[in-house]
Amino acid sequence: MNKQIPTICVIILILLYLPANGQSLRDIQEMKDRYNEVLKQSEISKPVPENIPTELPAPEILKAPVNRQQESRYYGYDFFTGRENVTFFDNLPAPAHYILGPGDELIISLWGETQLRSTHVINRSGTIYVDKVGLLNLTGKSLESGEQYLKKQFERVYSTLKGKNPASFMDLSLGSLKAINVHFVGEVVNPGIHAVHPFSNVLTGLMQVGGIDTTGSLRSIQRKRDSNTSELDLYSFLMNGDLSEDIKLKDGDIVHIPIRRTHITISGSVHRPMIYEGKQGETIADLISYSGGGTRFAGNQIELKRTIPVDIRVSDDSANEMFYIEYTTSHNVTIQDGDEIRLMPLKHVEKSIEIIGQVKNPGKYYFSDSLSLIEALRLAGGIEDHHYLKTMYEKGKIIRRTEHSDYTITVPFNIENITRRNALPVYLQNLDQIIIHRNPLYDEPETITIKGEVLLPGTYALDKDNITLENLIIMSGGLTSRGFRDGININRNSKIVIWEDNRVTLFPGDTVLVPRKPGTILVTGEVMIGGYIEYVRGFSMKHYIEMAGGYTEDANTDEIMVIYPNGEVKEPGWFFDPAIKEGCVINVKQQEKVAPLDKTELLKEIASITASLATIFFVIQSSGG
Repeated sequence: MNKQIPTICVIILILLYLPANGQSLRDIQEMKDRYNEVLKQSEISKPVPENIPTELPAPEILKAPVNRQQESRYYGYDFFTGRENVTFFDNLPAPAHYILGPGDELIISLWGETQLRSTHVINRSGTIYVDKVGLLNLTGKSLESGEQYLKKQFERVYSTLKGKNPASFMDLSLGSLKAINVHFVGEVVNPGIHAVHPFSNVLTGLMQVGGIDTTGSLRSIQRKRDSNTSELDLYSFLMNGDLSEDIKLKDGDIVHIPIRRTHITISGSVHRPMIYEGKQGETIADLISYSGGGTRFAGNQIELKRTIPVDIRVSDDSANEMFYIEYTTSHNVTIQDGDEIRLMPLKHVEKSIEIIGQVKNPGKYYFSDSLSLIEALRLAGGIEDHHYLKTMYEKGKIIRRTEHSDYTITVPFNIENITRRNALPVYLQNLDQIIIHRNPLYDEPETITIKGEVLLPGTYALDKDNITLENLIIMSGGLTSRGFRDGININRNSKIVIWEDNRVTLFPGDTVLVPRKPGTILVTGEVMIGGYIEYVRGFSMKHYIEMAGGYTEDANTDEIMVIYPNGEVKEPGWFFDPAIKEGCVINVKQQEKVAPLDKTELLKEIASITASLATIFFVIQSSGG
């Protein structure tokens, strides 16, 4: 190119000079033709300019600071965020309708009788130069039509490509791809001209430039090409995955994101409470469907808060209106900008009955209008169990609320009557309470347990109202030869029962333990050598204390306890000591220790009291004077 600059300059000077020297118009035209020919030759021979991209730039997604908290309130905008790792690969197969243009790398392959492979980059003029074939113009041609065009041009040089049965074959493929320049304007995160992947559509193009700002519309995305405008509603894709409105981008296209004109807030018992964008003519039902519809806890009432447009508003003090409509008729109410729609939850309605008493599963059960008494008792269990039925008292009752009185009413029933095969059903009402009492004549048998030195230890059922200790001993076969009658222990609710006579009455659940004869008594407390001492009939309490070595210095001889084997406790009297029986425990208590008298402290107290009395006397005397 640099070598041809002088030639071009000379030609320009000649063109400027000739008219001044009276040359004809024909001569001037010949000079212009010559000039154009030189320019054409320079275009053929020059290399591809460095500023024309020969490869698609490394994929990059532009990012801008995004208010995530605000974005999360608006539906759909987070689709474009968090895309740092998305890559648009350049090795995807090119579509047949792909339009070739400057910067595309073409790979031409011939195989068969003729072998050839060459690579060419389309220059700014839309042409490539192939040896022996010449300068080929691919401007405006698709990949498919471009291949057909090249084949015809190559057939002029390579005759083996011709005919129905050619000996050589040709293929055209793309190498590195050019980027296309697209204008992104309006409410986009990064407005401006951006180089995007050549296979991009409107959606992927927006992803590459950072997405749409929350002030922009998702439902009226515009692609402008020449004088034509196409629109894309992104909701159809986000809601249903429908890309039937897919709009491909071409070099020079304009993607315009207009301001969103509606802000509809959906809240309450919906699956996706957010702020949505509505279109003209859409209804409240449409917007609720965008939020995923009502949950299973949704009711039929919708609360609609609407702002009166400023042009028809009487006063700002009455700018808002509140309506309540039914969900089933919400398809008849069109939306307005600023609407706040709340799908109300189900109102709590208690529909239950309660079964109390002698059934297998007492508790609350769901009430239905056709629920009968026998069906409810079947739900609670026991009414169809022949043996369990005997534990139910034959007369039951239904406690029923009434709106005419502060008190409930009682509806009695007979279990035998309602369980008959042809019995008429007794229907329940909501919040009824069914009470079944236990049959007192069919209680589980009450038992008493006896252990230890009896011939037949075990558990015995009470077959009459009053069972005495003597009765139980007889029922268990009597004591063994080692049984210690005076030491029998009766345990009731983890406590010892003290008894004196074998005719003591036993209670259900009592446990009776018959120990072996110990043959000893136990002396403890303030004695010299405490421990077990052989029992000798007739020995007194003092005799056993002497056998234990007598009292210690700290012994309180007035505080002695004798504990008998049956739990009874006695203390010595003024004249007689308790009789000692086999198995007794003699316990001598310790004297309470008294601190020695401090004479100094005593004198201080006496002096203080004397001084106080003197003062009082002086005051009295002064008053009297």
